[in-house]
Parts: sequence; C-alpha cells; structure tokens
Amino acid sequence: MTDHPPKPRLSLSVAITGHRPNRLPDHARAGVALALEGLLQRLTAAIHPVLATHATLFSPQPPRLTLLSALAEGADRLAAEAALAQGWGLEVVLPFPHEEYAADFTEAGAQEAFQALLARADAVLEWPGTRDRADLAYEAAGLTLLDHADLLIAVWDGGPAAGRGGTGEIMQAAVRRGMPVIIVDATGQRSPELRWTSRVPYPRPAAFIEDLPGAGTQDLTALVDDLLAPPASREADGRPDPHGEVEHLATYLQEKRCSFHGRPEWHLLHALALVRRPRRSDLHSRPPEACASDLQGRPAHLPAVTADAFGWADALATHYAQIFRSAFVANFLFAALSVVGVALSLLVIKSLNWLGDEMKWAFVLAELLLISLVLLNTGLGHRTNWHRRWLEAREVAERLRVAVPMIGLGCRPAGGHGRARIWTGWYSRALLRASGLPPLRFTADVISSGREGLATLLRDQCSYHQTTYQRLHRMEHRLELFGEVLFHATLIIVILYLAAVGVDHLWLGGALEHGLDEISHDLWHRITYGVTAATVGLPVLATAAYGIRLIADFEGNASRSHRMASELDQLLAALAQDHPTDLPAAQDRARQAAEIMLGDVANWRLAAEGRGLAKPG
Repeated sequence: MTDHPPKPRLSLSVAITGHRPNRLPDHARAGVALALEGLLQRLTAAIHPVLATHATLFSPQPPRLTLLSALAEGADRLAAEAALAQGWGLEVVLPFPHEEYAADFTEAGAQEAFQALLARADAVLEWPGTRDRADLAYEAAGLTLLDHADLLIAVWDGGPAAGRGGTGEIMQAAVRRGMPVIIVDATGQRSPELRWTSRVPYPRPAAFIEDLPGAGTQDLTALVDDLLAPPASREADGRPDPHGEVEHLATYLQEKRCSFHGRPEWHLLHALALVRRPRRSDLHSRPPEACASDLQGRPAHLPAVTADAFGWADALATHYAQIFRSAFVANFLFAALSVVGVALSLLVIKSLNWLGDEMKWAFVLAELLLISLVLLNTGLGHRTNWHRRWLEAREVAERLRVAVPMIGLGCRPAGGHGRARIWTGWYSRALLRASGLPPLRFTADVISSGREGLATLLRDQCSYHQTTYQRLHRMEHRLELFGEVLFHATLIIVILYLAAVGVDHLWLGGALEHGLDEISHDLWHRITYGVTAATVGLPVLATAAYGIRLIADFEGNASRSHRMASELDQLLAALAQDHPTDLPAAQDRARQAAEIMLGDVANWRLAAEGRGLAKPG
C-alpha cells in the first residue's frame, strides 16, 4: 500500500448500442464505421487536456480508454474493431453465457469474428440469460453497459426499439440517467450529433431523446472535461477559490500515515460516563491496511486500488474524528474549569481558609493557562481543518463501502454524469470508473457469492448501528443526568441558603449575618463564599456537559443509528426472501442498500457541518 491515498487513473468508458445488420443498410456501413472511428479519435484527443490540466490529481499511468460492447453483429462490432485499432481497451457484456450467445450469429464467419473479438477483451461479464426470457437478458446486458459507462454512442435509424433491450430503449434509459448520448445516423444521411443538457446549469430532467438539444461533435473537449475533470474551484463571481474543492482534494491526496494522535479526551469522556473502558490503543490510529482488511462483502476480484482507497479513507476518517471530538470536549472542559477555578479560589481561600490571599495568583495563572489552551486548541483546529477532513474522508469511505458488494453483482452505485460538485463524489466515481468492468460469469455459485457479500455488508452495518445506538444513547442519558444532578444540587444549595437567610432576618434579627461574636460572623462569611463557589461552579460544569451533548449530538446520532439498523435489517430480510439465483433482484437490493446508506451519510454530513470546532461562549 502506498504512503498516500491512491490517485485514480484517468479513465473514460464509452458504451456502444446500435442496430444489427437488418437495420444497418449495406450502403451505410462504411460511413457508420468512419463516423465511429472519427468519434473515438476525437474522444482520445479530448482526454489529454484533462490530464494536462489536472496531472497532479491522477495516477502516473497513461489514460485508460475503454469501449463497452455486447459484440452483436452490426454496430457493436464496428465500434469494437475501431476501438481496438486505436489502442482502446475492450470490455464485453453478454446477455447469455458466451456459448449460448454465439448462437445468435448465423451468417458465415460471424461466430468466428465474435470469438476473435471476445478473445481480445480485457474483461467479459456474462449474464445468466435464458432463451425463454431473451428480452430480459438483452435489456439487462444493455443496462449493465450503462452502469459502467460515462457516455453512450448509439447507432440509430430513428425508429422504435425492436424489443426490450433494443437500441431505442437503451438510448432512452441513458437519457433518463442524464448520460450524454452521441447519435450516429444508421442510414448515413446525417453527421453524428451530441444530445445532452448537462452544460446548462441545473438542467431539467429529460425522459426522451427528442427532448434534448442537439450539438455537433467536431470538438468533444468540453464534453470530456465535464465528464472527467474534478469540480471547479470558483467563487460565485467566477474568481479562483483558494479553499475550493480541488484544493481540498489535493490536500487529501497528500495525507500521510497517522499512527499516533495523542488525544484521549473523547475516550476518557466515555470512560468517565462508564460507557467504555480505556484501552491502550486509544492514543493510536489504525493503519490503512488494517481498515482495508476489515472491508465487508468484498468480492475476490475487487481491484486492489479500490480496497486501498477505502482503507485510507476509513483510517483518516477515524483519525480525524478522534482528534476533532477530543478537541471540542477539551474546549468545553477547559472553559468550564477556568470558571470553576475562580469558584475554587473563593472556596479554598475565603471559605475553607486552606490558603491565604497571597495564593490568588496561582488561580489567576491557572485560569490564564486554561483560556490559552482553549484558544490554542481552537486555532490549531481551524488551521488544520480536523472537522472538514473527518467529514470528507468518512464520506469517501462510505461511498466506496456501498460500491464493494455491488461490484460482486456486476453493477455500480448510481452516479451523476457531468462535472461533479464536490470532490468526494468525483474521487469515488473516478476510482470506480478506473476499476473497469468486473470479469464475471454469473453461474448460480457466483450469484450466491455476490448475494452473500451484500448480506455480509448489511449484517455488519446492522451490528455497527445497533452498537452505536446503545453507546450513544447511554452517553446522552448519563451526561444529561450529570447536568441535572448539578443543577438540582445548585437549586438545593440556593434554597437552603435563602432559607437560612430568611430565618436569620425574620426570627434571629440578623444574628447569623452580623454574628453574635467574631467566630460566628467568620463562619457565616465562609458559608456565603462556599455557596457562591458552588452556585457558580456547578452550573458551569452542567453547561459544559450540555455543550458537549449539543456538538456531539448523541441523541440525534443515536436515533439515526436506530433507524438505520431497522431499515437495513428489513432490507436484509427482503434479500433473504428473494430467489437465491435472481440476479436482477440482488442488484436491486444492492442499489437499495446504497440509497439508504448514502442518504444517511448525506444527512449526517449536512447536520455535522454546522457543528464545527469553536470557542465556548
């Protein structure tokens, strides 16, 4: 594993869909082939400006250009041959096992051409389709192409789809996903045309290809830049933003291994609340390798870079979470102790007479030191951005976590097309794009293994959220109880003191306050100073406990974990009810899991972003 988070390889995946020879006239084939060659050449040229502009954000490997094809006769093979001729990689998605799919090709030499192209493919994914439901198999293969593509090229004659999974249907599915579509006229009468709305700010969703504006394809630089470039770092007025998304991404890619953080405050708080015992490992951060090895539901063919990226993100998120949480606990504690110190000076000097007035300087010095620690801690937190780095690393880890079992089922999390708005989404998408098509032949055993990977993830997350709910609920309850005890104690002290004052003035004529003698007068003043110390110090400590509860949001996060455990447990039960070889059902469950988990992460981050490190007051 590297010494920094892995950089993604610059990659572009293009899917091809198009007509078979029955709708691809002989007189138009040469023109279609030439149009496909030109498009691939322009896409190849367009990727280099992205690399030149953002070279520091990508791995040093050469760009990875890949065509995704089902290798049907006609447009699929014309595109595959053009791609291979230009040095592109080829990845193949088949609706049936390749032996069965070859039966589709009956013309002389068609099967041999199919086998020759198949042998040159970098990866082959074979759907377990059956001839009695061939329409579903063709549709599934076409949608799988879209799952792994950034752009669709459609060789289309303008007519309706011949059936499920036909050119027209896959093209419309791409439109609904927001994917750019380049239409190559199957009749050879018109030039290729790009249909896409992403260059318009906040484009309206479209359902049909006819709803999208058309554009020429002579220069595809802007299109490829929108698809592959990281988020733009610009202020609202267009000026460069030195604290923008690209800068945050660059900072993340330069993160180093962190083996020791030296911040025990968060875990000590749990120990004081009798929620968790201190451990020797509390001062140390887990290495990325250990976090990667804990990744649940990983398939055997998971790319190493994906596991490494998860390990780094998980390790950094845990590291910065510990530092940030300890920092805000320390801030509230130090701020409270600075006030408690004043109260203690009254108690030990004026009330108990343990120290003389000449020792007041020690309490003043302690207060100065504590306030300085608050300012230093807060300033350091702002300069090093513990809070932001925690939230961003955690989001990356969770985006990759949900993708892992999906890879074993031949699908990916739904991702937007066009320029990403935040670097965490761009980074995870770029890593998954570079991982390519998983090489899978979906036998019953492979489907079962993929389902078990998903079930393992769901069980692990259910257990995590159940444990988290119990721990956070106890923390909330005990800190709340601590604050209530201190406030009630303050109330009792005040009531008793007021009662004593009342009795003294109403029935004793002020004898206690003014003193029958010097000894009783001194005792009354000591009691007064002691009451003042208690009524100042106890509420401050209770308020500090409330501040910690507010920033940590124990109750809110406990409720979130309780809800997540319930939702994931229900999804796990639904998965168990599905047929063990129903691959589309398993993919749907994986997408539902991703939607639930990533939705939770988005809500968590939105709430957590407003609770950064600040000086109490």
